[in-house]
This record gives sequence, C-alpha cells and structure tokens, in this order.
Amino acid sequence: MASVPRIDWSADGRYLLIFSSGDPCGESHLAVCDADNGLFARHVDVRGGLLGAACISADARRILVGLVEALPEYGSLWQITNGSPTVITLLRLEPPAAVCAVAESPDGHFAAAGTTQGAIHLCHLAGGPARELAAHQGPVSDLRFSSDGRVLLSAGADSIIGVWSTETGRQVGRLEGHTQPVTSIEFLPGERRVISSSLDGTIRLWNCLTGESLWTAEADPFWVNSVCTDGQRAVSGGFGETIVFWDVATGQRVCEVAAHGAAVSSVKFSPDGRRLASGSYDGTVRLWEVGEAP
Repeated sequence: MASVPRIDWSADGRYLLIFSSGDPCGESHLAVCDADNGLFARHVDVRGGLLGAACISADARRILVGLVEALPEYGSLWQITNGSPTVITLLRLEPPAAVCAVAESPDGHFAAAGTTQGAIHLCHLAGGPARELAAHQGPVSDLRFSSDGRVLLSAGADSIIGVWSTETGRQVGRLEGHTQPVTSIEFLPGERRVISSSLDGTIRLWNCLTGESLWTAEADPFWVNSVCTDGQRAVSGGFGETIVFWDVATGQRVCEVAAHGAAVSSVKFSPDGRRLASGSYDGTVRLWEVGEAP
C-alpha cells in the first residue's frame, strides 16, 4: 500500500479488513482479505471519501467506515454491505468534526463513532437517533465494545481511557496514567482487564472495574502505535521495526521479532489467537503463524 495500513479481523478469523486513511495522492484504501487463502484482497469502493477509521462486523457482512471527509458529506459514518454497492449513512456530522474511530458491538446492535472533536456518537443499527457522549478533550483514537455490547471503551488524545455504559450513556469508569495520547485499547477475556498503548512509549494493563493500573511496561523508546492480546500474550508495535511479545500475567518482555522495514502501525491477534496480523509504515501487512499460547 502507498500509505499506512490498519487492520481488523472478522469474528471467525477468516477475513481481515485492511484500510488506510490516505496516500500521497489523497486516495484512501479499503480491502477485505481472505486470510485462509493467501490474503487475497477484494477492494471496497469508498466513493472518494477520505477514511478516518473502519471495522468489519462480527459476521463479516458489513463494514463500518468513518470518514474524515467525503463529497458531498464531510464527516460521516457509513455502513457498507460487504460484496455489494449498498451504502447506508448512519451519521452525518457538521464541519469541522470528522470521524477518526469506529466500532461495532459483537451483537450487531450498536455502532460507535469517535470524532476529532472528542465526542462519541452511539448509533442503533436498527435505526433511531444517535446518542452523543462528551468523551474526550481532543480526538478519539480507539473504541472497543464488550462482548455483550453493554460497555464501551474509548481512548483519547487527552491520555484518558473512558469506560461507558451503552444503556445509559454515562461514564462508569476512567483509566488514568498515560502521559501522552492513548493509541489503542483492548479488553482481555473476561473483560475485567484492559490493555492499552500510548505515544508515551508504554503499554499498560488495567483493572477495568477499579481503574487500577496493574503494570506498566516500557515498550518502545519513542512511541507505541498498537497493542493486542489473546489473554495470555500481548504484542506491541511502534516506532521500531519490530513486534514485541509480552507475558500478560507479569508484564515481562518475552521476545522481539524483526517484522517490517519501517515503524509498525497496527497489530491484531486473530480471534483464535493462532495468527497475528501486523501493518507497517512500509506499506505492507504481514500474517504470522504464532500458535496457541503456552
């Protein structure tokens, strides 16, 4: 790819969504890959829009696309039916707001869009008005739903991780400790713990219920763009050209693998934990066989 790729897995681990916000020519890229057949990519038309974020639904039938800008719409949230030209506009924002983070709940009931202004818009996919949450002081960098869709995590450029009730729209928790923008967040199995990465060069494990930081690891001398976990292992990627494996229980570094020819932009375990996808500023996405956690 001519620009920095981001990645997202379908729930069955068969499909990998690869997207980028824009190359030097101002074109965004979005593709669905069949990970079981050599990462064959089928490109998805975003109709001239400039992507801010994207995710694939659990059943791989839909793609949520958050737009920084598009003609004639500026900042929007689209639902694209995979394999068809059907596009539904779920949310349209007024300038200068733009969508920079998206997520869909595993049950397919909710879509969430985080904006450059720090708000989160919670949309019912069955229809109805969106609820706006005043979430962060600055852009929302990542969003994650719990498995039952009742809790939403948000990460922000203000270095805060918010914990939200999707039923009430109220903030029910707040994780503080990073000193620079938070770049990614993930629930661990059981959803009592959360792992995060930050431009402060660290990854952190949190107790989501109490807000306590369980451990902090210096993952990169400059910054960390992404972290993921299968519950026992974590993998981080950042300024360096490597991916780093961590023991989740102790926060200790396990090993470091030379992965790309430039900084690592995104890392994601497949749902079964047997494979790892990594994206890089070198324009490539790589798929790694990592096996089950010991």
